[in-house]
Amino acid sequence: MLPENYKELCWKQKAMTRHRGIQDEEELMMLILFYMCGHSLVEVTHYARVEFGTAISDVGFMKRFNRCNEWVKSILEQMLDNEIIRYDVPEKLKDYKVIAVDGSDVRQKEAVQKEFHLHYAVNLFTLSSESFKISPSNREKH
Repeated sequence: MLPENYKELCWKQKAMTRHRGIQDEEELMMLILFYMCGHSLVEVTHYARVEFGTAISDVGFMKRFNRCNEWVKSILEQMLDNEIIRYDVPEKLKDYKVIAVDGSDVRQKEAVQKEFHLHYAVNLFTLSSESFKISPSNREKH
């Protein structure tokens, strides 16, 4: 289901800039999907080691994951470029970008629990991703 040019987009959108740690676009995509299924960063690093023989730290993966925003956005836009999900923008909103934004807390499932904030924005008329950002939480843990 991925667009034919997803590998080229990976390099063009700078999700990959060199073959260090994660070796190719398919490996990166698999690790992103594994992480997005609710696995912790440490689980992702173990999966990378077992499945691909890749030694990458949880921090290294998080940095790589943060650079994937434009790549994932490009892939989703191509996959969702469909007349069925494109809506006509009301005339009074033509000059505006109408987006929905969500902020969620994500907690790792480890002995030392780290908490992050996931911020996600989606265009309401194209259903395309406008942005996502993962940042560390500054909340004190009780």
